[in-house]
Amino acid sequence: MACAEPVAVVHRGSAPLPATAVDQNAAPFNVTGLSGITHLGGNHFAAVVDNSNKLVHLEVQFAADGSLAGATPVGGTTLSQSRDYEAIAYTNARLKTVWLADEGGPRLDEFDLKTGELLRTVAAPSPFGQRRNGFGWESLVRRAGGGELWTANEEALTVDGGVSSPTSGTTVRLLRYAAGDESYVAAEQYAYPVEPWHVGDSSLTSAERSGLVELVALPDGKLLALERSLAFSGLISPSFENRLYEVDLAGATNVAGMASLAGATYTPVGKRLLWSGAAAGAVGMNMEGLTVGPRLASGNLTLVGIVDDGGASDPLSANALVAFEVTSAVADPSLVGDANLDGRVDAADVAVLASTYGTSSGAQWEDADFDGDGQVTLDDLAALARALPVAANASGRTTVAANQTDQHAATPEPSAVALIAAAVAMLLAARWFIRRQKLPRSLG
Repeated sequence: MACAEPVAVVHRGSAPLPATAVDQNAAPFNVTGLSGITHLGGNHFAAVVDNSNKLVHLEVQFAADGSLAGATPVGGTTLSQSRDYEAIAYTNARLKTVWLADEGGPRLDEFDLKTGELLRTVAAPSPFGQRRNGFGWESLVRRAGGGELWTANEEALTVDGGVSSPTSGTTVRLLRYAAGDESYVAAEQYAYPVEPWHVGDSSLTSAERSGLVELVALPDGKLLALERSLAFSGLISPSFENRLYEVDLAGATNVAGMASLAGATYTPVGKRLLWSGAAAGAVGMNMEGLTVGPRLASGNLTLVGIVDDGGASDPLSANALVAFEVTSAVADPSLVGDANLDGRVDAADVAVLASTYGTSSGAQWEDADFDGDGQVTLDDLAALARALPVAANASGRTTVAANQTDQHAATPEPSAVALIAAAVAMLLAARWFIRRQKLPRSLG
């Protein structure tokens, strides 16, 4: 079996963002303190404004190499609660919700993306309550399929060790939430070593630091971590530096049962540097958020970062997006038709397609958008039909779907396509009926 290609990332520049947007009630608001960003599908993104109840909806255009050709606010959402939300993760076109990480709780909140209604809250496990002020949950990512959420504290909890310095890093905890019956349940925790400041201490400010500010999940399951360092040393630049790593969980100790990491014996996660430098501007800017974006015509993935302008406290940063191109091959889930990512193509995937059929934008793989165009159309229906088990052949043996063994090994009979079309019609009717019932919310 061939080894997976190592992740490779190229910085593609930045673009400024306007300072105002309009929410779902046609009320304008100031855009400042953008701390997290998530991909809504196609060219659409949503960003969260920290210490507020605001989300900004963005339309982003890309050049062929992944650089930014334009970025425009196209709306916003005023949430029913105002907290220090620092990170954001979109669910899918079926749920149309976002999860937000509250640094001050810490806790995770799910909101309706259109109305801003709070739908549910997930509490933090021990010992995340022992956070340092301003160094709590800064990151959040939802892995494809909705089976898990990941978050982490920015710098060490008070029980786990010291904060970063010019000569030493800080140890934080990666936290995985697993999907339960009706909500997410705290699962494993892993120690992650953050690097020291990128330059020495100039004693110009007490704000110098180095911490983990974002997590990113690639479609093939790889986890990336974004670090951010602020430090001054005479005229050395940049003052802000970001570092992007690929995370390796293999062999790492699950430290969920450890009340303290200070002096404890454990194996931290591994990490491999993919890129480091100034995200934007001559001396760098405060890039705090990062998300996977759409694929380019070349098939390469984009990554989109967002800069927190920091208000009056940060004269170096301004509202901006930052672009990266993933130049290595990153596969989508390999089993075409497997919308729910359970490793097989069956009636459950038909049900997913039935619930999303006709979606014109914002669809993802888990919405049954198998060709990556942001829509769920007849093309996706045909792809699912080709992947369904084929009827028994003349010898009485049953052959399986084409892409479950060989992409070109078999093609379902016309009756299979007719069957799925009939199933979709019935499920569309069922969807209308189900939506009229008061049922528990899904995580997927």
